[in-house]
Amino acid sequence: MLKRTIEVSGWGYQLTSRGRHLRLAKGGTEVGAVPFEDLGILVLDTVGATVSTAALVSAAEEGCVTLLCGADHLPLAIVQPLSGNALSTQRLAAQVSLGQPFKSAMWAQIVRSKIRGQSRALPANSPSRKRLAVLSNSVRAADRSNAEAQAARLYWKEVFSGSLESFRRDPRFSGVNALLNYGYAIMRASMARALCAAGLQPGLGLQHSNRSNPFCLADDFMEPFRPLVDLAVLESLKEGHTEINGDTKRSLLQTLEKEVKVGAESGPCSVAMQKIAHAYANLVIQENGDVGPRTISGRPRRPAAAQRAGKLDLPWMD
Repeated sequence: MLKRTIEVSGWGYQLTSRGRHLRLAKGGTEVGAVPFEDLGILVLDTVGATVSTAALVSAAEEGCVTLLCGADHLPLAIVQPLSGNALSTQRLAAQVSLGQPFKSAMWAQIVRSKIRGQSRALPANSPSRKRLAVLSNSVRAADRSNAEAQAARLYWKEVFSGSLESFRRDPRFSGVNALLNYGYAIMRASMARALCAAGLQPGLGLQHSNRSNPFCLADDFMEPFRPLVDLAVLESLKEGHTEINGDTKRSLLQTLEKEVKVGAESGPCSVAMQKIAHAYANLVIQENGDVGPRTISGRPRRPAAAQRAGKLDLPWMD
């Protein structure tokens, strides 16, 4: 089911729970209501609204992620449901037990998909488009040759070249960088939601690892979706928008509805994230389960880590 992303900005709004609906009111007058079960992400981009605890609890019970934005309009905190899948404990144990060869192979798969997405985000006549496509095929386990960084140097020089005289990707900067930060935060929240719904612990990453980051795995799996945000920002630039405002936020929120291809199926980005999360959860269980033919010693005989990781289909953007 395609979940909705709702953003609330401006002053004087009250968000409360009424039955199984999120009620939005202003000055005591109801201006809208949404069933909690339809909510995927709730973005609160205002310090002038009041939200009841009952509303936050009801949203979390339905698996909704709530993003709280700061004065700079960028997501500052995430309210993430802690439960929602009966297999969470089993899958947590399986995640902890994952071997490094499998994690290295899976990270290579993610980097390949990201670089291919970057290649397809560039114009057909771009000199770097073909170079990125070739580079994606050279990625090996754990990306030891650092193909991701090589791709970034090519990609960021060209992706906005038709709209900006120069651009340097730096999350600390404002303007276009702030637009990218906002879009990536939306992607990250959606990926974290999908992982939790699949019974996975989003803090146990493949490549990203930081003791203060509770969403390392979400940061890993959102990588191939970043070009969707980049293209949305490019469209905003073509329309003359270089800062965060109502139009650019709306455009970035809609990236979750953009169509991507996963395996043989196409569908909205948010649904693709759910499919990837559930498929990865199944692979994690298989990695630690007693599956496949056995060797003479009685141990399971399994294909190489790269083959096992290759079973996971990642997004492909046309």
